[in-house]
Amino acid sequence: MEEYNSAHVEEAFPKFEYVQRNDHTVSCIKGLERETVNDRASDNYYDYAKTDIDITDSYFLDGETFVVEAFDYCDFHYHSAPAFVYSSYGIEFIITIKQIDGEYWITGIETDHLVNI
Repeated sequence: MEEYNSAHVEEAFPKFEYVQRNDHTVSCIKGLERETVNDRASDNYYDYAKTDIDITDSYFLDGETFVVEAFDYCDFHYHSAPAFVYSSYGIEFIITIKQIDGEYWITGIETDHLVNI
């Protein structure tokens, strides 16, 4: 989530090399990529982003699959906003991690909604 949030700050898009590209992850990554390109083009990117994550639950689905449920709080400042205007949001998400050939991969990213704080 820190890389996700910092993608709105950095000009270089993260590679997310630890995320397996599949039906459960690619839409989230491609959506972020489109969003950050549009943010840069419209001068609506962040000057900074600070991420705080609260893990609300974690458990094994089976011997190879682990699930993490968490809430990401992000404080940020839009580059185009006045210096005294700060923004924040919170998002609930579920990450599925699976061991494949001895390596750990994120194989699922789910989120129900965006919650403004």
